Amino acid sequence: ELVEDSGVLAAVTALRLLRLRDDNQEVFERADMLVDNAETVRETEDWAIQVKAVKFLRDRCGIEEFSAEEIHRALGIFKSNSCNIAGFRARGLFPTFSLINHSCVRNARHIVSSQDGIMEVVAQRDIKAGEEINVRYTTNVLETVATRRKNIQTQWHFDCSCIRCRDSTECGAYTSAISCQKCKEGWVVPQAPLQDQAEWGCDKCGQISTLDEVENTVEKIKKSIEKIPEKDVNKLENFLKIAENILHPNHCLLLGVKKNLFSLYGSAPGLQLQQLSPAQIERKIRLADEYVEVMNKVDP
Repeated sequence: ELVEDSGVLAAVTALRLLRLRDDNQEVFERADMLVDNAETVRETEDWAIQVKAVKFLRDRCGIEEFSAEEIHRALGIFKSNSCNIAGFRARGLFPTFSLINHSCVRNARHIVSSQDGIMEVVAQRDIKAGEEINVRYTTNVLETVATRRKNIQTQWHFDCSCIRCRDSTECGAYTSAISCQKCKEGWVVPQAPLQDQAEWGCDKCGQISTLDEVENTVEKIKKSIEKIPEKDVNKLENFLKIAENILHPNHCLLLGVKKNLFSLYGSAPGLQLQQLSPAQIERKIRLADEYVEVMNKVDP
């Protein structure tokens, strides 16, 4: 029945949260302070699941102590504020943690102890007195600005305006930039980073591209990567030489390839650490340096 009716699990989630009103009022009141984004969720496919949950609880189970509005709010709170729990295909709600704002360039990170059900927030760098503590809601730091912002809008229903999102160069990392095919010297970056459909332009010659054109270029490169055997070092290296004429060397897709290559130099057949030549060791070090240089800018 869990497979056939997607509203059943949602119903259990809503019931657990609403039962806290009697079982643990303090936790319930903290959870009830959180946003539910009800009006936004109503326009998404998640609303249909919520409707099924309401029907399951009130019609199938005969539970009338919670109104349809309360069930919708509970599910909205959970969707908008929950986070993944490592080691499980599950999400958890930590009401106090949910009050911490997001930044794509965070100054703290959160760790969930699945066994103990505890959330820890740890400073990732020195945080000045009075400075806001923030964490990154998304799990993947290597996403293009368009993908990253879309994921945030879909999951948490807000438009991120952090220092990385509002900077066309993404803090100087250029992880979404592509090469200008007109002048061959500049990098094509968003002209108005916080506007989702804004034009992109070359920072040298000013050549304009649409977002669709940029995303089509990135998608072609992505499909090319998928065709390469992930442990074929020679093909990956040859691919990088070509792709770096199309995307910025620090582009998210190419950083992923470089991270993979770094691991292969020292683990792939014929490329065990003790088998590496001085040139291959130097290449492994250079790959690590290039990756770390970007991480120091977007995830210091």
